[in-house]
Amino acid sequence: MSRRSSVIGVLLAAAVLLSACTQSSDESTNDESPKPPSRIELPPSAETGIADGDGMSIEPEIVPAEGLPASGDCMVLTDFRSVDCAEPHTMEVAAITELPGDLPRMRPEDDEMLRLTSVECAEPVADYVGSGDINATRLHPWTVWPSQDGWARDERWLVCGLAELGTDLVPTGRTGSVRDALVGEPFYDFQACLPDSPTEATELRYVPCDEPHRAEALPGVLPLPGRPNDPMPSAEEIEELAAPHCEQARAAYLGGAERDDIALSWRVPELADWRRGSNTVVCYVSTEEPVGELLLGIGDRPLPE
Repeated sequence: MSRRSSVIGVLLAAAVLLSACTQSSDESTNDESPKPPSRIELPPSAETGIADGDGMSIEPEIVPAEGLPASGDCMVLTDFRSVDCAEPHTMEVAAITELPGDLPRMRPEDDEMLRLTSVECAEPVADYVGSGDINATRLHPWTVWPSQDGWARDERWLVCGLAELGTDLVPTGRTGSVRDALVGEPFYDFQACLPDSPTEATELRYVPCDEPHRAEALPGVLPLPGRPNDPMPSAEEIEELAAPHCEQARAAYLGGAERDDIALSWRVPELADWRRGSNTVVCYVSTEEPVGELLLGIGDRPLPE
């Protein structure tokens, strides 16, 4: 075990993904999401070790800080401790990579670091879970980067991790690995279900999909064209892309034609989120009254109670 000499800064990338506007074919509302704690300060005495084996994803030119985990490691975030994934943990490491070399000598502020790390980790996180549909699930990126002291020592490592968010939008303890977790049917083990219609909610909350809920996020997240430094598409341009895409996603999910008792809506990023790298549209189906099971494949059958 190697003793860490500085505090590690941890930032929840879900704060970016959860702040968005919700739209439907006939209405739109601004949706201000609750802000999860954006930073966890770990004690200077926190210890961890570098795991051996073929899972290490650090490139040869990267000189990591002592105690960095490896891809596939599961972690307890309160003390940045690696544990067997069969044991309760709050984060799983998708990749260890390196931040761009042209960053300033003084570490950027947290908001800028969140933007940088969200962009850098988007592809490795999607590759790890096997799908770009992570924004339609309770899984969210959790990025870890050097402390101020580590940055001053030229540490530029980046941990791209994943956490499963609970109803309070903070990581919940879980067991088992999420590698390839969104490939095929396993997607529905992590699907995001909401207690309220996305067009009515004043804050985004999750509930288990086998408990009463009113909205279900659909597989088939739509990436919008452009990068964070490009102009964000207009509302009209987004609607032109989102409406037909979400209509197709609804038909595939429900297994039938449009129904009057199941509404369709979608969430789009706000400008601040766009600049941080959140550029996807998430489609939802929702009902007037809560249902106790998924609407997947319902066809023309009555709504479940």
